[in-house]
Amino acid sequence: MKVNYHARPLEGVARGRCIHLDKVYDRFEERPEIQSIADDITSKHVPPHVNTPHRLGGITPTCFPVQVATGSATTSHHRPTATEALGPVRYTMTEVNFGWFIRSVHRWPASTMVSMMIPHASRVYPTGGSKKPRESTRVTGVVLAAPTVSLGVTGHPSPWDQIGHRAVKIVTGVPEAIPVIGSPSVELPRGSVSVGQSTSTRFHSSHTSASPPLTAASMPMHSPMIRKQGTPGPSRAGTTRDAIIIDDQYKNEQSARRPPAITECSTAVDTSLEQ
Repeated sequence: MKVNYHARPLEGVARGRCIHLDKVYDRFEERPEIQSIADDITSKHVPPHVNTPHRLGGITPTCFPVQVATGSATTSHHRPTATEALGPVRYTMTEVNFGWFIRSVHRWPASTMVSMMIPHASRVYPTGGSKKPRESTRVTGVVLAAPTVSLGVTGHPSPWDQIGHRAVKIVTGVPEAIPVIGSPSVELPRGSVSVGQSTSTRFHSSHTSASPPLTAASMPMHSPMIRKQGTPGPSRAGTTRDAIIIDDQYKNEQSARRPPAITECSTAVDTSLEQ
């Protein structure tokens, strides 16, 4: 609704502020369409068939900020060396104020983050959640899974105790059976033929400097596509159909809405001009 700014001047400071607010709103709505973005965030329709398994994918990104915060706190006391890594961990658990709590909060969501990703993928593929037109969601999900798993693999041996040392030796030794590229693939993460100090440095660098930025960069590619394409409906006879999607009438009503304050100001200004 446009205001005739060439009409007689309005009386009162409040009405002038309403006109200014209306102009500011129209300027932003004409360019980035802020109202459409706000409606999409606050009024997203959820199909009735969505249940607990559909929510498993949302647990993983929820754990990530917790990992970043608690990981940054524990890094200040950590020494990424093969001989001194275990000592700072014990110091954090026994001497640092709330160190045991911070490290535990870092460890539990780490396990949850990876363990929830597995049933999430196990639900999506059998139910046809990756079929047309959601191929891009599947691709970005696979891309996001790589740094997510890397966070768990590189963070598990951080104390560099006997369990961590054996885990690194087993994980890095898996590609050794591959012909030609097997040995180079083993030496690349280890930094040498055997597991040692260079391995600890590389795992710590990957865990703190490489995997978190890659995970943070991959999330914005995956989540918006789920928001845009919606949740697929239940599968029937091997085909996937959408159960309930926002109909045109509902979508038009939502996109035409304005914030209450803007609507009231516009109505008041128009009424005054008509009088």
